[in-house]
Amino acid sequence: MLNQVQILGLFGMYNYTINLLQSSKKGLLFMTGPNGMGKSTVLRIINALYNKDFTTLCQIEYTSVIFTFDSCIISIHRDEIVEMVDSNSDVPHDNRIELHYHYHFENEENLTYDESCSWIYSNGSLKKSNEEQASINSLDLLMASEKCLYVADSRLSQNNTDELIYKSEHLQQFIENLKVRLSDAMIPIGAVETDMFKNLEKRAINVSKQLQDLALCGIDFPSQQDALKSGIKELVWHACRCCEHAFQMYSDEIQKLQVFREFLENSHLVDKELEISLRRGYRFISKSPKRTILTFDMLSSGERHLIMQIMMLLISPQKISLVLIDEPEISFHLMWQMQYLEHITKIQDIRKCSILVATHSTQIFDSKFELTTDLWRQHRNESKHK
Repeated sequence: MLNQVQILGLFGMYNYTINLLQSSKKGLLFMTGPNGMGKSTVLRIINALYNKDFTTLCQIEYTSVIFTFDSCIISIHRDEIVEMVDSNSDVPHDNRIELHYHYHFENEENLTYDESCSWIYSNGSLKKSNEEQASINSLDLLMASEKCLYVADSRLSQNNTDELIYKSEHLQQFIENLKVRLSDAMIPIGAVETDMFKNLEKRAINVSKQLQDLALCGIDFPSQQDALKSGIKELVWHACRCCEHAFQMYSDEIQKLQVFREFLENSHLVDKELEISLRRGYRFISKSPKRTILTFDMLSSGERHLIMQIMMLLISPQKISLVLIDEPEISFHLMWQMQYLEHITKIQDIRKCSILVATHSTQIFDSKFELTTDLWRQHRNESKHK
């Protein structure tokens, strides 16, 4: 997992250290600072490494970037080479970027492994400077397990396949798959309990509540609900036993779905009702007498940003180790901003990932500055010590 990023010479002016372990809630950090100090660029640099996008790492101006992971350190050094036609001319003869990558691993037994690679970026094309000696095999292996989810500030205008995750069909598929897995898991497991009816009433109440919550999310198990209401202890015990086993197996997926519903319902979208179903995924219905069905495109930009963020963060199927979010407050009114820390904390606990957020809004992190790193303060403190 990524612990720290150190960027030197960003835009030729700034040196930053982004320590994801520094905040009071480890792995959750809000990055603040005035416009122009490079918050979005920091996210782009991190995302570029995770996607092995060395073209972007060439195009952004900086001197060095050092990524510290649990298991290794990756350093990237960037040189800009400008050669003039002659000493008296302002016309460049050649302008290229040389990018030098180094991977260093060291374990507790002091066994080390190093790997290097270099690229040349010129006239819009990227090529390795030495094909025989160049290698990023260890980076390939690392990033196969270290997945990064990047939620850019321009997500509404992006035209790529990632937009499919915002569609109601994606949630419909998630709900459908979860119901199948829960159904398959609702089988008796293990030996019959010696005191099978102990705390049965309390267990039945808890299971019934969980079934009701699932029904609100489009997943219904009428036979289990009927068994709980039957009054026959053996049937009630059997239903509790089967449901508890299934709920335990897929607790993370259930929680994702419930948080999705709670997130949107607690956001109180104006004059709209959220409906989640196995058939449709999600949709919104106006509270007007006509009960108009509202498509995604009919929602406001703020509502669309809200839905896209929650879908990307919760319903994304891949295992994620790092989430980068650029200005989540875009188009959010004050109430949504004030709820954001509570929601993002729940998401971090569910996804068990690190989250780095670039923001201008103190409401986004509920003015808890112990969760933040301020780029302006870092720059000012460094300038004082020069």
